[in-house]
Amino acid sequence: VICGMKTAYTFAVPAFSRPLPERELLIENLGRIHRYHKIPERIVCLDYPAVEICVALGLGDRVVGISEAEGALEDCLPEYRDRISQIPMLPSKLSKRGVPSFETVRACPDLVFGTSYSFQTPFGVAEEEDFERLGIHIYALKATYILNSTFEDTYEDISNIGRIFGKEKQAKKLISLMREREQRLCRK
Repeated sequence: VICGMKTAYTFAVPAFSRPLPERELLIENLGRIHRYHKIPERIVCLDYPAVEICVALGLGDRVVGISEAEGALEDCLPEYRDRISQIPMLPSKLSKRGVPSFETVRACPDLVFGTSYSFQTPFGVAEEEDFERLGIHIYALKATYILNSTFEDTYEDISNIGRIFGKEKQAKKLISLMREREQRLCRK
């Protein structure tokens, strides 16, 4: 139990190569508290929304692989497609179109980012615990594991990824642009 919370959390603590400025960072995701002591250097994205967020925040150079399991390049905003198309695709399991094997994914990242379905077997890559045992953080898009998700959940994901990578200003700017688009859509 943490700070009087009634929910028990599991802590994941991988080792990374670059320290976070002045403090460790705690991020809640998928019912777990993830403790970041360092900024992750290598990201594997298990779907296009995750890689789109990374590229929008200026993290495209850290994305070392993407899975085509969920979504398609055409689903991404045009301004990000060229950069995303340059990221290597992960080979998929023969039995699951687009879903890479755990062995492929675990080979290189500090952080694996995707939908919650990516972290559930038998249809995803592997269970959360499989990554955590190897010291690899996972981050699941909140809208994929809660009911009645809203734009606010997406904004929270963007903010959290910004905090993890020291890109808070970029995250705030992106969220502001998205809120403007949301308001324009609501007025129509």
